[in-house]
Amino acid sequence: MPRTLMIYLVTFFLMTGCSKRQSNSTNTFSTLDLSKGIPNTLGVLIHDTGNENLDRAKQGGFKIIRMDLAWYAVESIKGQYDWNEYDAVVSRLKARGLRPLFILDFNNPNYSAGSEMDGIDTPEEREGYKNFAVAAVKRYQDLINPLWEIYNEPNRPTFWSDPSPLEYTNLLKVVVPAMRQAKPNLFVMAPGLGHAPALDKTDKLIKVDFGYLESTFALGILNHVDAISIHPYPDGEPELALDIYNDIRSLMKIYGKTLPIISSEWGYSSVAAFANTPQLHANYLTRMYLINLSQDVLSIGYKLEAGSPDPTADSYELGFSWFNANGSAKPVYSQVKTMIQTLNGLSFDKQLPSSENDYLMEFSNSTKTILAAWTTRSAHTINVYGKPINISGKPIYITK
Repeated sequence: MPRTLMIYLVTFFLMTGCSKRQSNSTNTFSTLDLSKGIPNTLGVLIHDTGNENLDRAKQGGFKIIRMDLAWYAVESIKGQYDWNEYDAVVSRLKARGLRPLFILDFNNPNYSAGSEMDGIDTPEEREGYKNFAVAAVKRYQDLINPLWEIYNEPNRPTFWSDPSPLEYTNLLKVVVPAMRQAKPNLFVMAPGLGHAPALDKTDKLIKVDFGYLESTFALGILNHVDAISIHPYPDGEPELALDIYNDIRSLMKIYGKTLPIISSEWGYSSVAAFANTPQLHANYLTRMYLINLSQDVLSIGYKLEAGSPDPTADSYELGFSWFNANGSAKPVYSQVKTMIQTLNGLSFDKQLPSSENDYLMEFSNSTKTILAAWTTRSAHTINVYGKPINISGKPIYITK
């Protein structure tokens, strides 16, 4: 068992005693309703869901758009819902064959003395959020079959001023059953776990808030959702996520559930030290998708839209963008697009044996097999399918 997960588990059981573990029953909720074939589990996050960005997503080969469905925007006047803005977005999505992953966020100042980022921790706030969520599923579920995510990064003070696994789980227990009663065939994910500062020097590159996540598991979140959504954001190469997924699956087994994992937000900033060139940015995002495909993890990349032309804008945040302020594409867009086009119609099959730092991932269907190959170290030559090939940090594709 990885050391960090073991620390969290020991700490939890010392604090709570030998908690009763849940049964091995599985959820009876709807399935993911997505073929595992590429590109059906690949998506991008977009804040500006105008025609230009949605066209870019469609042309890139993506099928899912993660986007805000903001309570405070819909119910700016208490008791009155205005869906005009989102109706227009849904119409644009439907015309392009794109499926939304709606984030039901955040609080609403009509129900809170603070801001929309204060979290939801009073009965009135929970009731208002529940009513909004039910109205949303009634309006859009049968129209465009969205995926639903309950809030965004509730473990981070940026989005929930005083993070509380108990209050978040209380919200979920009120909201999700009401959503399912309104429309039974929903796919609901939670908690949209944000990255957190590393708490252990041995895992300085992996910043997953396992303490918050396990608390929600202990409080029963696994009984209410169809998938666990996280935002991995490791401070380094995307292959670090393999340990993250293994740890989360081990943690779920303790509580008697095995649910899908969804990477509902993950990107790299080209300003960060480990992704500080356009090519590294492109390599890491491409490998992120490939690693997630190998783990049956639905992937949402951050973020497709163009950076701001404002010279005072946050350069680190701009570094996540896949397009420049002038509308020109960064290398990441074309490289990920090439990956999707090359592997279109295939599914992950197996990882071939290789040295520790090389990754040889086979994707196939009934008629062909294509190998995606790369290394996390310096470029070198290996033998694959009886011939020498040169691999580097940029994935290459070889037809068997």
